[in-house]
Amino acid sequence: MKKILFVTHTFLPESYGGAEQQTLKIASALNKKNYKTLIFSPKIKKKTPKINKINNVNIIRLKLNKLPSLRGIAIFSFISWFIKTFYWSLFNIKNFDAIYVVHGRIHSIPFVLISKIFNKKLFIKIGRGGDIFDLNQIRKKKIIGKLVVRILIKNVTAWIANSDEIYKDLKSYRIQRSKIFKIYNGVKFSNKKKRYIPGKKKFLYFGRFDKEKNLIYLINSFSKLSKNLDFKFTMVGDGTEKDKIIKIIKLYKLQNKIFIKGKTLKLLKFFKENHFFISASNSEGMSNSLLESSSFGLPSISSRVSGAKDIISDNKTGFIFNLKDKKDLQKKLTIMIKMKKNRYCKMSTNIQKLISKRFTIEIIVNEHIKMFNKVFNTN
Repeated sequence: MKKILFVTHTFLPESYGGAEQQTLKIASALNKKNYKTLIFSPKIKKKTPKINKINNVNIIRLKLNKLPSLRGIAIFSFISWFIKTFYWSLFNIKNFDAIYVVHGRIHSIPFVLISKIFNKKLFIKIGRGGDIFDLNQIRKKKIIGKLVVRILIKNVTAWIANSDEIYKDLKSYRIQRSKIFKIYNGVKFSNKKKRYIPGKKKFLYFGRFDKEKNLIYLINSFSKLSKNLDFKFTMVGDGTEKDKIIKIIKLYKLQNKIFIKGKTLKLLKFFKENHFFISASNSEGMSNSLLESSSFGLPSISSRVSGAKDIISDNKTGFIFNLKDKKDLQKKLTIMIKMKKNRYCKMSTNIQKLISKRFTIEIIVNEHIKMFNKVFNTN
């Protein structure tokens, strides 16, 4: 039985992001495959439990005042994170065969030293590709950025890329190909065929309401569509941009077309009630929202970010648009709103077939096991 320590920079219930949910899915699925997993994370809020269990996975959280960073006063939280993780490891790391860090950012630094001292395999799963690729972000740090990147490249046992773009980003740093494993994010697959909904086309977004998700860009694009195009757009979630979004909807007088629903994990009814998933994110690793909606047969329209091209083929499983071309999204929204039943149903079938072949959680967990076996048998 292999024992894997997963390390995340945030975790439930303080954050319900895609990386956190994906980590929990993988850790839980590995537990069913004769592995033992534990998730290790900072916590900021006092009410967040230090120790608990979710989906049969044990969680341990260390209290910090802020998330670890090298910027401003948050550097003291980074120092605290470094000391606390090292102290915890003195007594506990012997119980694990490998450390699996989610996102190659600042919070991963202590575990380079820990893996070296205690002779443990170190895996890092990259969180973002393209312009904000993890290693690019670290390299930008003044004074120590380039040094930290060199240390990571030299000491990480294996890298996990969850998209083609991230795989290419890692290769650009001249990391040995034998150390890079392309493993997509996984989703629980729904084998129920999507029922076509007659009438106006309905679009769905669910996730965080923050600047990175670019939701105001979406509202602006919908507002510029021809007046004779009927649609409904439902936004499910919460976040720092919520009040601003509400004001923009009122400004464009779209209250009868764009609706906000509160954050929920019970999304099935939204998958049943809508035709398309839509995302205008500025950055992604591989969108869990995109995967989940695709699993239920919703074709998607997404900005050209890491992971989108792995799932979406233009005119076959959805559409990809260019954020820098403001008219591109409007043109493709118009196509989707006018789409006939036969074309829609074919697109819906195509996306579910793709998910079943490449992105189910069962496939992804088996890919992890292959990776672990290869690393442990080689080294």
